[in-house]
Amino acid sequence: MKREILILICILFAGANLSAQNRKVTLDDCVRLSLESSDEIKIGQSRIEESKAKISEVTSQYLPQLKFSAGYSRLSSVDPFLVTVPNSPVPFKIADALFNSYSLKLSATQLVFTGFRLGALENIAGFGKEISGVDYDETKNNVAFEALSGYWNLYKAMLSAQIAEQSMLQTERRITDTKNFILGGLSTNTDLLRLEVQNSNAKLQLLEAENNISNARVALNRLLGYSYDTPIEPDTSAVVPEDLLNDEAAYVSEALLNRNELKNLNYAIQSSEEYIRIAKSSYYPYVSLFGNVYYSNPNARVQPPKDEFTATWDVGIGLTWDLWNWGLTSSQTEQAKQVQIQNTFKLDLAKKKIEQEVRQKFGNADYLKKRIDAALLSVELARKNYDEVVKKYDVQLSSSTEVADAETSLFIARRNYAFALIDFRLAMLALHKAAGRRLY
Repeated sequence: MKREILILICILFAGANLSAQNRKVTLDDCVRLSLESSDEIKIGQSRIEESKAKISEVTSQYLPQLKFSAGYSRLSSVDPFLVTVPNSPVPFKIADALFNSYSLKLSATQLVFTGFRLGALENIAGFGKEISGVDYDETKNNVAFEALSGYWNLYKAMLSAQIAEQSMLQTERRITDTKNFILGGLSTNTDLLRLEVQNSNAKLQLLEAENNISNARVALNRLLGYSYDTPIEPDTSAVVPEDLLNDEAAYVSEALLNRNELKNLNYAIQSSEEYIRIAKSSYYPYVSLFGNVYYSNPNARVQPPKDEFTATWDVGIGLTWDLWNWGLTSSQTEQAKQVQIQNTFKLDLAKKKIEQEVRQKFGNADYLKKRIDAALLSVELARKNYDEVVKKYDVQLSSSTEVADAETSLFIARRNYAFALIDFRLAMLALHKAAGRRLY
């Protein structure tokens, strides 16, 4: 593969230099810069922090909960509390009527038993954190994949432009030679017209390739965090690692072990087990300890009421138990069980789809690898044919039509070979992603 890339560079870039002011980027640059500038990754980081906060939310319920409340009430006027004593003509006043009520209350509650609900919620929050971490890794992998694909697509567009430019220059040289032959009576205007048509087609292909370069550059600049008009180009001098196809079954096994979708589905199955525990928690009583401190004016526990602040307190234990709720708990439990069954089937379905995806990506990469050798042979044959036709044309033993056909065949062969190399790189990138490999 390295030999073939060197051949391609020699064929395409001999005597041709890309713009010196362009900013060159390597594959490593693409990955690093895209990870640094990605908003999707920042969102993923935020979700991890959110999941950590969720764990803290659940664990806080294990600790005593303190609440403070305060209030003031203005009461309507009522008569004082009077008691009539036998043999006394005047009623005896027990307490004056109080029209202002102030209350301060500090409460503490400690959950003792919740039917295993809190433990299940804590486990679910933990699985949520794991899922957020897996999603974060997947996001980084997707960003890296997109950046690497953008690199190769830009490289492909620039190779296409170089090939089209070489084809255009070749036909222009043929046009110049043909004009000289016409002056000597060795060629006709028809021969010249054919070459001019071919040259026009080459110019159109160059325009199309330059437009593809512009679109690919804009897309890659966005991923790298550059301004859209930054003149970047792939660094063709960097060493490109050689890609090798392993055994197809090895890629499948790797995918079933590493794919993030499968990891998250396993976490979802474990979470659904905890949701079943939560649903079943209603079968058990909820037990809690409580304590309250009151500082009130007047204090209802002080008799007779006095217009002064008095502190009192109470402590106790509470129990709540749903003895009958018309099948609510059993219905919720059944729903949670069905969700677990669905997640199990989703896991099986995901494995089948992943295996299908990997085998398809492998088949495509294998085909493109074989296409490289065939395309290289086509380039060599097309070059040999072109050289022979041009030699004959220079001594008027071949026509301009044959020259044009030979140049077209050489152009197509070069383009197919260049595209085969890049397409194979893209196919291997897709295969590695399908196998669950980390691309960053």
